[in-house]
Amino acid sequence: ALERHGLEAAVRVELLNLKEENGVAVSLQDDFSGTLPVEVSTIAYRICREALSNARRHSQAGRIEVTVDDLKGGLLVKICDDGVGIPPGLVASPEPGHLGLSAMRQRADLAGGWLKIRSPVDGRGSGAGPGTEIEFWLPVDTDAGSDTRTPAPNDGCPLHRPPERTHPSSDRHGGHGGHVHHRV
Repeated sequence: ALERHGLEAAVRVELLNLKEENGVAVSLQDDFSGTLPVEVSTIAYRICREALSNARRHSQAGRIEVTVDDLKGGLLVKICDDGVGIPPGLVASPEPGHLGLSAMRQRADLAGGWLKIRSPVDGRGSGAGPGTEIEFWLPVDTDAGSDTRTPAPNDGCPLHRPPERTHPSSDRHGGHGGHVHHRV
């Protein structure tokens, strides 16, 4: 699916498999407006696949959300679940046989980006509830202007924050536009 239909379709397949196998509620919001080079798409997919695989095996989540967006010449992806979180210390020092967290971070680093893992259980989460947040940024546009610094991760996952109140007239796209939000 990745080579033929792109990152969104490949992640959607992973989410549908998760939903079918585990009965977890899933959603994918794709607000990325650019074109991804094959290399970036492949790295992003591999990180997403590992994060979703970890959620499948360990999180006991009832809900998993993936968001994909543009940020400062790059691709920002967030994978959030409402599961049990990551045991204290495992993020910093993976146990033998649990190298997926390190591998995800290494993939992002090698691509010139970053990856952050937050889990309230590990003291790094938003504090708004259980679960895990994996957020990563990969550079897409190497000529994105004179600001060559990579952007810092933002605060928390939508699953772990109170819902925002918006007025329908404040919707900058009038309820439509380029944003794609799918419940899969």
